[in-house]
Amino acid sequence: MKGFTRRDFLKMSGVTAASAAALALVGCSKKGGEESQNSSQTSETSTQNSSESSVLDSQEGSIVADETTELEMRDSVKVGVSILFATLTPFRNTSAQRFPFVRYLYDRLAFLTDTGAYVPQGAKSWTCADDGVTWTVELYDNITDSEGRPVTADDVIWFLEEGKARGSKPCYAKVDSLEKIDDYTFNIVMNKNLADAFEVLLESTFLINRESFEASEDEFNTQPVSTSPYKVSSFVPDVNLDFVHRDDFWQDEALEDRTLGHNVKNLSMVYISEASQQQVALETKTIDAMPAIAATIIDAFKDKEGWLVTMAPANNGQQLRFTGDETRLVGRDENLRKAICYAIDVDMLIQGAANGYGEKMDDFIPRTSGGWFESYKTLDYFHYDVALAKDYLEKSDYNGEELILSGAKSQERAYTIIQANCQAIGITVKLDIMDQSLFTQVSNDGRQWDMAMISTGNGAANVWTQTFDGDAYEYGDQMGRHDEELTNMIHETWQIANYTEENITKVRNYIFEHAYGYGLYLPYTLSVVNESLNIAETVFNTQGQLDMAACKYAKA
Repeated sequence: MKGFTRRDFLKMSGVTAASAAALALVGCSKKGGEESQNSSQTSETSTQNSSESSVLDSQEGSIVADETTELEMRDSVKVGVSILFATLTPFRNTSAQRFPFVRYLYDRLAFLTDTGAYVPQGAKSWTCADDGVTWTVELYDNITDSEGRPVTADDVIWFLEEGKARGSKPCYAKVDSLEKIDDYTFNIVMNKNLADAFEVLLESTFLINRESFEASEDEFNTQPVSTSPYKVSSFVPDVNLDFVHRDDFWQDEALEDRTLGHNVKNLSMVYISEASQQQVALETKTIDAMPAIAATIIDAFKDKEGWLVTMAPANNGQQLRFTGDETRLVGRDENLRKAICYAIDVDMLIQGAANGYGEKMDDFIPRTSGGWFESYKTLDYFHYDVALAKDYLEKSDYNGEELILSGAKSQERAYTIIQANCQAIGITVKLDIMDQSLFTQVSNDGRQWDMAMISTGNGAANVWTQTFDGDAYEYGDQMGRHDEELTNMIHETWQIANYTEENITKVRNYIFEHAYGYGLYLPYTLSVVNESLNIAETVFNTQGQLDMAACKYAKA
């Protein structure tokens, strides 16, 4: 098993180059840096070939710097964001760790790029033993936080053990043991040889000095000690988050992937959730850029002088999930779940919630994510059919009960449409709309809602880990469901030798047949930038947003 690479896996499983994008980075890399670069190239090429029916296959509005362009570090950039944390704790769930500004707070062992590659960050390299489960990780020996304290193997082992004890991320439960070899080398022994599990663990492990964390009065909730190129200069929960560039950042810039660039001295994040306020903030130059701008206002900037507008398919899809808690009717009534799915007009959702910037999904996993296959275009899936929805409702035990649809304010239009679609067939839905920070906390516990719309992607194995693994939490999977058959099927499938199109499709079909969740649509991420910033090269993150620190700037 030693030296097993992503290419070996594609060959073994009979997957063609055209569908390579359907697979996450899996198995045992020869070496973190070398293999990640190769995988990045393969993933990027195959993604462009993987979806003939998609409206948007690439990043529109992207810019590549000319070799003659003279670049400079931008003095300041003020960015509007529609999501901001209430606290800055490093111990948070897996989905929240991919919010764009998290990378400015903490470096990780490895970083997931927009091409689907895991590139080295704090981990200089990682190798796998012949047993397929023992991984040796070598850290850079010069990592320091913004207080000057080093990060060593002891600190990483502590962080993993602490994260596992807190139950903050399902990936930690897949670690069997940790062993220090020397100050900068350690072993991670996984429970099983699982597809993508180790790579997700790398991405989920922040570089934190234990002494700095324990010296904090509030566990970094308001003033973290950073290991990234930036440190926090100001933070007001749900208002603003400001960063200043570290002069003492530990990494050699020549060793960093381009997606990890830090080309801005002072970077400010301003929370703006309302679309109209986003437009005003841009037009009045209160902010310089709005990555992930509300689609409803994009026409005010698209094709207009003075603005750079980019558009990219998101890595995450918008999915509806149903509680698995059998004390709730939705959790135990499959016919009711199917009635809701067939009642939803996804075209209306795309037009009303995404202003037309999106496409229907044919699986719970989006076509930009590993674990999606071309064959899914021909398989049966949910669609808008009022007559069929009413038939399933008639078979269900529904008797007029009020169902709860929970979600964040940023998606309120979508919830209203789903509510109206359900009402049209006789199902009463109450909306429970909350701030993103609160919804982030409750979204991982399906016992607290009947339905919730949550965005997920980045590979089938990752989605299963977050959503459908019945062993992930003490209360079951993310929805509070205890489906032993599905859990066993997932555990069997995500073992390297079994991670094939045939087996992944069996899991896909099981989730569909029992209506545990509905992949609604893949949104297109829109970013707007004032052209006065002089962007010479655009850099995108996994969500399809411009990363304003990583972008390169032409000298004025």
